[in-house]
Amino acid sequence: MTASILVVDDLPALREMLNQSLASEGYRVATAGSGEEAVTCLEEQEFDVIVTDLVMPGLGGLDVLEKARLLDPRAAVILMTAYASLDTAIAALRRGACDYLEKPFTVGDLKLRVRRLLQYREMVWRERLLQRALHPRPSGHTLIGESGAIRTVRDQIARSAGTPSNVLITGESGVGKELVSRAVHAASARRDRAFIALNCGAIPDTLLESQLFGHLRGAFTTAVQANPGLFVVANHGTLFLDEIGELPLPLQVKLLRVIEEKHVWPVGGTRPVPVD
Repeated sequence: MTASILVVDDLPALREMLNQSLASEGYRVATAGSGEEAVTCLEEQEFDVIVTDLVMPGLGGLDVLEKARLLDPRAAVILMTAYASLDTAIAALRRGACDYLEKPFTVGDLKLRVRRLLQYREMVWRERLLQRALHPRPSGHTLIGESGAIRTVRDQIARSAGTPSNVLITGESGVGKELVSRAVHAASARRDRAFIALNCGAIPDTLLESQLFGHLRGAFTTAVQANPGLFVVANHGTLFLDEIGELPLPLQVKLLRVIEEKHVWPVGGTRPVPVD
């Protein structure tokens, strides 16, 4: 597939010259005369490479770089400037730029750098495909996507799975919090133990404490048999509490004590039950 390039510069003559030079190499080229126009382009389509001037009226090149990392994190950014300094170059590279061109530069130099960036991206992509083939993810727990945000989530899952800590997963309804919790479980040392999910908003308040912490037989009128509770059932495994904010405040206090002390008190019980 033909690579796409966005050229951003407030000088029309330079912008057009770069447009024609890169298009002559077979690239699909779009241009923007300001940082604001570049952001609009990034909102409308994805680019493989972004070549942007550093100093422009309004949004500058570093602003475009920041927006690109949010809107199109796979794009490689090359910054151009006539005001080159070591500090500026270091700042640009630290903020995610892939290369830095000092004006004046030759079109041949720009073409070479663009070609090298695209070749590097292709090499990285092939390596990832190879790693996927050699080390497939467990079925049923796959997070689809290769954006910067998804890669960050995968890194967080891997770090969380390697620790015995409790994990807080936040996000709007429908973003896949349970999918992430199952991925953490599947990647952890607890993978062969139980994974239990509970929607805290779907259980009546009067039953939640018994459901979570268990109860003894005869603890209340309808307790005709003992219930160990989900914390005990999920012991040495994973208990995913969805919509935890729906828990009544008194029960949240009890839940905090369980997390801190790692034992539960069944309803009607006189001694704690250790849980992990």
